Amino acid sequence: MIRLMPPVPLALAILLAACAPATPEAAPEPPAPVAAPQTSIAGRWRLVELDGKTGTPGFGIDLMADAGRIWWEPACAGQSARYMASGTSFRQLPPIDAEPRAVCDIGFPRELLDMWDVVAAADRVDRAPEGTLRLSGGGRSLVLRRLPDLPRQPDAPSSADLNAPVASPSQMSSAHSVSLAGHYRVAGIDGGELGGRRGLALEIGRDRIEFDNCQQIAWHYRHRDGRLMTERTPAITIDIAPKPTPCAAPLSEPEARMVAAIDAADTATLTASNGILLSGGGRSVLLFSQ
Repeated sequence: MIRLMPPVPLALAILLAACAPATPEAAPEPPAPVAAPQTSIAGRWRLVELDGKTGTPGFGIDLMADAGRIWWEPACAGQSARYMASGTSFRQLPPIDAEPRAVCDIGFPRELLDMWDVVAAADRVDRAPEGTLRLSGGGRSLVLRRLPDLPRQPDAPSSADLNAPVASPSQMSSAHSVSLAGHYRVAGIDGGELGGRRGLALEIGRDRIEFDNCQQIAWHYRHRDGRLMTERTPAITIDIAPKPTPCAAPLSEPEARMVAAIDAADTATLTASNGILLSGGGRSVLLFSQ
C-alpha cells in the first residue's frame, strides 16, 4: 500500500504558525496634556494691601479689569497694564501699539505707580474665598478686594425708566445697597468736562458726601439699586463749642454747579467708561475714583 505524506515545507509552515506568539495589540497613546484654563480677573477691584502694608491713605484706589487688561480710570490717564493668567500663573504683557488717543493731564495717587511695579514683577495669582485676589512675585505682592458691580447706565432711558417712581427714604434704608464709598475726582458737570487746572475732589462715605469747603456744605445720602436720595446735613458733626460758622466767601462757579447737581441727584449709575454718574433733575456729576 502506498502512504501519501504531505510535503515537508507545508507541514513545517503549519507547525510554525501554530507555535508563533500572537501579535500584541498596539499600546494606547498617552492622552494629550490639558492646558491650564485661562484665568480672568475681570471685575471691579479695590487695592487693600501693597507689599504687606494696609490702611494707608492710598488704599482707596479702585481698578477695573477685563479678560486681558487692568486699568485705573479715567482711561485717558494711561494707567493700565495688559496681562495673561493661566491657573495660578500670571505675567504682564507688553503694551500694544495703538492709534493716538486723547491723554488727560491729571494727578493720581503715588501708590498707583508702586502698584504697577508689583504687577510687572508678579508671576502668580491666587484667589481667596472671601473675594480677594493676590498678585505676587519678585518678593512683592498686592491684594485686591472684589467690589460689587454698579448698575450700568442705559444707552437711552425708556419712558418707563423716566416715569419710574423714586423709592422712599424708608425703602432705600431698609434694603441692601451697593456701596458708593470712596475718594473721587469730579471729571464732569452737567454733561461737560470740568475745565481749569483746579480739580474738585469729592469723598463719599457710608452715608455722607463731602468736599473741602468753608461754607460747610455736606450731604447725607441713601442709595439702593441705583436710586439715590441726598439731603443737606451739618458739615461739622463733632461736639465742639462754639462751633465755627460758615464762611461768607462764595463758591467757585464749578463748585456751585456741582452742589446744585448733587442737590438734584436721584440716580447713581456706572457709565461705559466706569465712572460714577450722579444725576437727576436735568443735572449730573461724573466721578472717577482716585
